[in-house]
Amino acid sequence: GEEEEGSKTKAGRRSGGGDGGFAEYDGGRGLVSAAQVFGAGSAWTEGRSITALDWSPAYNELFLASYVPEPTTESRSAPAAVPPATTAAASPPAASDYPVGPDYDGTVLLWSLALPSRPEHVLCTSSPVTAAAFHPDEPHLVVGGTADGRLDVWDLRARRLPVLRSGAPTSGNAVPHARPVVTVVAGRSDTALSRTLVSADGDGRVNYWSLGDLSAPHETVEATQEPRWGGLTAAACVPGTGTVVCGTEGGALAALLPRAQTAGAPRGRQVRSWGE
Repeated sequence: GEEEEGSKTKAGRRSGGGDGGFAEYDGGRGLVSAAQVFGAGSAWTEGRSITALDWSPAYNELFLASYVPEPTTESRSAPAAVPPATTAAASPPAASDYPVGPDYDGTVLLWSLALPSRPEHVLCTSSPVTAAAFHPDEPHLVVGGTADGRLDVWDLRARRLPVLRSGAPTSGNAVPHARPVVTVVAGRSDTALSRTLVSADGDGRVNYWSLGDLSAPHETVEATQEPRWGGLTAAACVPGTGTVVCGTEGGALAALLPRAQTAGAPRGRQVRSWGE
């Protein structure tokens, strides 16, 4: 009755399933408080900030979070080698098994809703991971952008280090991004961006990469055509198309349209803007 409902409102109500839920609603004040925390105070997350979140396209309970060391946190020593990946049947790894420190400043953790105490997978790289996403058609692949302007691709079926990396300075190729990558987009197979990765940085540069060849981007577009726009802060692919919409520091939106055809030859990619 009304009395019972009123007592529930005063005490707060939980939502999110029969295992205790994920949020508690305070009906009196209309506020939501966290009821489940992933990795708080653990060796995997201590002294690190989250830069990106993405949900698995294949598993409803699985999501990723990318991390960068906090500027004020002193680096910790890393183990000499990355330990081999564990299988589902193996014993849970100890926190000391994961490399954290100056040699592996970049970390992507995959968390399961059913196991908030430790990550399901730990992915590592040498530079802080400033952007990350699952591949929509190949959910075993995770794409990351880093603070040194590169792209990494991890395969969850392999070890914790990237299976693909964009060109390093020692290869003789210029670094495609002069500033940290702020967002990455993996194109779906049903769009013009099939087998394509898109990365954007704070200078306004957007690079298009072939998933099978990260030696150099096959196309580069300067998305911020006005100085007042500033750099890029976010990007997303319009569903069912090859259009990529980018957000800027100045509040403007820039849409990078699919290449048009002129007499059988592709023209340059057009950029349209809103909110100038």
